[in-house]
Amino acid sequence: MTARNHPSADDRAGTDVGSSDLGSIAAEQDAIPSRAAAAPVDEARIARAVREILSAVGEDPDREGLHETPARVARMYAEMFSGLHEDPRVHLQKFFTEQYDEVVLVRDISFNSMCEHHMLPFMGHAHIGYMPNGRVIGLSKLARVVEVVARRPQVQERMTETIANLLLEELDAKGVSVVIEATQK
Repeated sequence: MTARNHPSADDRAGTDVGSSDLGSIAAEQDAIPSRAAAAPVDEARIARAVREILSAVGEDPDREGLHETPARVARMYAEMFSGLHEDPRVHLQKFFTEQYDEVVLVRDISFNSMCEHHMLPFMGHAHIGYMPNGRVIGLSKLARVVEVVARRPQVQERMTETIANLLLEELDAKGVSVVIEATQK
């Protein structure tokens, strides 16, 4: 599997994968026990932690403008990390048997994710192309896969590889290309 980073105004991560380079999303998820049997997000615990952070930086978490902030941040994290508790493969189960010898390409799939190193958001667009091997899925399913995979703490290179491997494994695609263009805020 090859990954390329092209430094520019936008960070770009691309992976071109042939079926002989097959990695395993199942192995990745099984290797992390919390993903295999993930518990719901503990919003109360996150709210307490945010309250502590506010105090640690010298803020008063009880002042009017911050009073509800810990709960808002906890709800935001629950949504931003919901992909930890979802299996993106479910969106690839409904396919159509079709002999099609051209590349299927979907561009500009918007996403928001969270950098695992700095806990800062990164956002951008995914571009996915695959060469079917008798299985074709609806184009909206690719956007759903991107959404689920994006809602995890990660780096964009892993996100790229995860999406490519999912398509290879679940669709038995002849080849896959995934390009992620993202910026971190």
